[in-house]
Amino acid sequence: MSDDAPPEFDLNELMDEYGLGTVTNVCKAKGGEVNENWIVRTTIETVVVRGVSRERPRCDIQFEHSFIRALGRDGFPYHLPQPLRTRRGRTVVVKNGMYVWLYNYIEGSNSLPCQEEVIAQIAHAMATAHKAARRISLRQVKKNPIALEDLELMHRLRHWQLTLGDSLDERCRFFRARVQECIGILEQLRCTRYQALPRLPIHGDMCSANVVFSGTRLTGIIDFDHCCSDAAIRDITIALRYECADRRHCFKLDLQAARHFLRVYHKANPLSREEIDLIPAVAMADSAELFWWTIFQIAIRPTETVSMRTIEQPFKALQWYNRHQEEVARALRV
Repeated sequence: MSDDAPPEFDLNELMDEYGLGTVTNVCKAKGGEVNENWIVRTTIETVVVRGVSRERPRCDIQFEHSFIRALGRDGFPYHLPQPLRTRRGRTVVVKNGMYVWLYNYIEGSNSLPCQEEVIAQIAHAMATAHKAARRISLRQVKKNPIALEDLELMHRLRHWQLTLGDSLDERCRFFRARVQECIGILEQLRCTRYQALPRLPIHGDMCSANVVFSGTRLTGIIDFDHCCSDAAIRDITIALRYECADRRHCFKLDLQAARHFLRVYHKANPLSREEIDLIPAVAMADSAELFWWTIFQIAIRPTETVSMRTIEQPFKALQWYNRHQEEVARALRV
């Protein structure tokens, strides 16, 4: 938690809508690029108040809630941010121009086990979630296609290549000098093999920042904001980026750590060789997306501090995976 700054709406009024008593303490949680979170203690309960920009479609939140509920009904063995209902039965309300929803605070510990154990437990939790997700049928489908099957990212890259053409910002110059190489790599990536993989609801951002440990045991999974319908290896690849990065050069993959992740995952939810061999391609698409997202954040918030390293890392990752596709695929086969 970072500070005591409350949201710009009446929290006591909100707690009354949910029948949760009177507010006794509020702390704004750290992080959150596309949402804001407050941990609120009341005379009855401790909850997380989650504020989401109305630029995000309401149906995305409904998909998120449906997925969380479905995992709970399936007996998923981890605590989840189950959405609470107001006295009138609503899970989402509108306050001060944003969507707001609540869930019971999931208590955790500040310390984590060793990194090898963190990797193993996240891999097992993800495999368990994917096994359950294969049994889940949701009415809605939330698609967020990656560059392996969609041209939208290349259009966005070209747009910002032109838009930032006269910028003197060092970070923008770095982007302009490398964006054509990025587009060239993406043009070679598109393939029908990824499109043929089974689709299921995935978390989309399962890493140590979005799981809860109690002592040395992973007990909860939070922040389903990026959940969507996609292939299991998209979830895996994002986790590898966060949890299995090389310690000296974080744009590279620590192949031994990544293989450990895949071994644990494979025991609980076996992957086909085709899925494993496509992980480097997904990593390149993910790196290109992050390269665009970083320059987008710089362009729309020029006064905020985003280091050169932040814009360099995803591009270096894209290059590294492009040069070592076969090596990575061979190392990950289990």
